[in-house]
Amino acid sequence: MISILYKETVNLRVRKKEKLNLFNAVELWIKGTKILLKMKKNNNTHKISEVLSLFETNVWKNDLAFQRKDDAWKKKTKKMLIKSVLENYYIPPILLTNKNILDGLQRLTALKEFKNNQYKIEWNSKNNKNAEVSFNELSDDDKQKFLSYELFVCDVKNDDGTELDQSTQEEFFIRINENSIKLSKDEKLMAIANDNKRRMIRDIAELDELQKLANKKNKDKRFSHSFLIARCLTIIKKIENDSFGTKDIRKSIEPWLKEPMTNQTEKSANMCKKIIKSMYSIFGDDGIPPKYFNVMFESIFTVFYLHFDSLNSYESNSAKIKKIINNNVKNKLIENQMGGGSKYDSFSFVKTRIEMVNKALEEFNVDAKRQFSQDERYQIWWNEKNKSKNGKVYCSKCGVEIKSWHDFNADHILAHTKGGKTTFENCQILCEHCNKSKGSK
Repeated sequence: MISILYKETVNLRVRKKEKLNLFNAVELWIKGTKILLKMKKNNNTHKISEVLSLFETNVWKNDLAFQRKDDAWKKKTKKMLIKSVLENYYIPPILLTNKNILDGLQRLTALKEFKNNQYKIEWNSKNNKNAEVSFNELSDDDKQKFLSYELFVCDVKNDDGTELDQSTQEEFFIRINENSIKLSKDEKLMAIANDNKRRMIRDIAELDELQKLANKKNKDKRFSHSFLIARCLTIIKKIENDSFGTKDIRKSIEPWLKEPMTNQTEKSANMCKKIIKSMYSIFGDDGIPPKYFNVMFESIFTVFYLHFDSLNSYESNSAKIKKIINNNVKNKLIENQMGGGSKYDSFSFVKTRIEMVNKALEEFNVDAKRQFSQDERYQIWWNEKNKSKNGKVYCSKCGVEIKSWHDFNADHILAHTKGGKTTFENCQILCEHCNKSKGSK
């Protein structure tokens, strides 16, 4: 439980010029660790011009994996902050830990964007009456007022002067954000995830192909795509371990996120990237409607993962697959889509959606059996010999005679990697040279 003790109570609407010494110290206890923040007027304030220089030159870093992205604030909130600065209202302190931004990323981003003329605010000044102005359009006095405003900056450490460990940083982050813009459920989950697993998921979620698949509507805003990837991988683990029940899949995501990384998890990360790129090559920018993106992505992604060896086959049949999904499967998925309550997020409904896609793509799945057996080779040889007018067997491609059933290659007419089945109907006899030159064409 976090406890905050102010030595002086402060009305946040009190103008900064009326009460500069807001408080001398704040004491916080997090998981039994006492953290002392000393905020002194003289040596812990920085002008906005100095703060932005430190932020933009990466002296103050944004490397904490649990930190949300810099786009959580809406434009309205950013404008309110700028007006508060120009009107000299109190702004909460920027909190750092070992030069990493622990709290204040949204404020710093809003200040930077305004300074760089990325949005305007409604502002009355000598030069502008009831007008929307950018930073460059402010009067010289207002520009100076903005750049010279002093922000409190605190380097958060343990009371013995040591740096916070990761678990304390994460707990601190969650607690202080409970009373600002609330952390979304996705942000909370990613904040408590195993650090390596969190970084792995964010790396996948930020793939350009995923942003394009989603029509750039979300761009992993507030970890929405990260949560989706975590959900998919939780489902896959349940399927692989045959541990599906009737429970809500959402309750299984947090335990999975907290588990340490394994070699299999790292392997899964590389597979995920290939799958997303394959999905984009098939569905492109407009193949998955943004309104139903999550439910369609989850089901298709899971099937692609479970039939990873069939990716080349799926890509070779991209036009057919896109048509089948949009014409035959999409509406069924929408009818059973996730997010409609525990019923639709139960394992049984998740499995039903996955089975819909799996059945639709069944004809494109690569046959698990890749090679013809010796008995099958012998049968292929004699079938070809009996069909021949002179009782001889020839290479189907170059026509060279093949004198022994030991010397030919039983080749897939439609390559195995493209969904070709290991059957007599999909087999042709090739000499060794022609088989090698064909490859997987």
